[in-house]
Amino acid sequence: MRVAILTLGCRTNQAESFMLEQQLQSAGHHIVGLSESPDFAVINTCTVTEKADHQSEHMIRSALKKSSVVISTGCFSQLKSSELYNKYPTITIVQNKDKDNLINLIDSCSKSNKLGILYGSRHRPSLKVQDGCNFSCAYCTIPLARGASKSRAIDDVIEDVVRLEQAGYNEVVLCGIHLGLYGKDLKPLVSIDNLLNVLLEVTESIRFRLSSIEITEVSDELIGIIKNNSRVCRHLHLPMQSGDNKILESMNRFYTVKQFSDRIKKISSTIPNISLGTDVIVGFPGETDQSFNRTKSIINDLPITYLHAFPYSKRPNTAALKLDGHMDDYIKRDRVDKLRELSASKKRAFIRANLSKTLAVVTESIDSGHINGTTDNYIKVLMKLSDELRPGMLVNTRIEESSSGQIIAYAVKKS
Repeated sequence: MRVAILTLGCRTNQAESFMLEQQLQSAGHHIVGLSESPDFAVINTCTVTEKADHQSEHMIRSALKKSSVVISTGCFSQLKSSELYNKYPTITIVQNKDKDNLINLIDSCSKSNKLGILYGSRHRPSLKVQDGCNFSCAYCTIPLARGASKSRAIDDVIEDVVRLEQAGYNEVVLCGIHLGLYGKDLKPLVSIDNLLNVLLEVTESIRFRLSSIEITEVSDELIGIIKNNSRVCRHLHLPMQSGDNKILESMNRFYTVKQFSDRIKKISSTIPNISLGTDVIVGFPGETDQSFNRTKSIINDLPITYLHAFPYSKRPNTAALKLDGHMDDYIKRDRVDKLRELSASKKRAFIRANLSKTLAVVTESIDSGHINGTTDNYIKVLMKLSDELRPGMLVNTRIEESSSGQIIAYAVKKS
């Protein structure tokens, strides 16, 4: 069978699609593009914003024109299943809880949801270790689509990571909808810190990167693990969402600006040269010019490396819909633009601070005589293609900035 897999949204969606891709290839099926009129098309949808809804439905419509069978899954399909069935009665919708069994819809001979590892186009694969969320942020529908937090058993995670290492992968991104809740539902109780320590013990060379994690779940132990183990990437993505306490309270977040700031400073001062990213929702109901400026000022003052700024998007069945102070889109666009400019400035400063340093890079895709790669502290680089280099390698490099502004990495031979 020829199968197309189209994915929108978070690292967890990417991890689920990666697992399906590997399972299908292991069973002898071919992963193709939608333009090749596949026998099956799987659309892994997202509903985090109104834009994501539109993109998801557009993908479904495109797939229906090209594929014999269209399977839609993910959060948009979960929350809009009735509407989608009414519009597109020929599609098959798979609930999030059944994603691991997608292989059985396509391959009737397969009765396993184990991860069969083959080399693919992703050289830094994402591996889902947790799903769902126990919190109720005022702007978010994901708990409605994903349910309560559910952790994978440590032994299952170990099995997948060992297979990845044996297959030659040099990095895996551990991800979840609320990664810091990992292990809170297991018996005996464990944590993301425990999981990392176990994975470091049972593997030899593969490095680990954490996807987004909440600031309140970065323990002193986790900080120590990152500081003391070169196989844990010096990179954390820590959603802030707002730098104003009143807005954080309206969002139903669970920390203050001071708590966030103090923890960021602790991480930065303890782990040299770590990359710290964040998310900010701009234009949340009630956000004044003063509260936005406080957010911008806090980000400017903190050792944040980059940020993702998103305009607030109205989501059905969320508490934020009932709040006063919704604002026009043009105000949100202007504020997003200002934060994106700040992000670009922070990112340039971090890169300058890393010039001429030796950094470990996982090489990825080939593009115009170069190989793209990612350093352990999340700098995207280019390396000149040579006979010694191929995608998927872990290479010690020295990085320099080219005249065009690109970041060029040069391999450094071990002494």
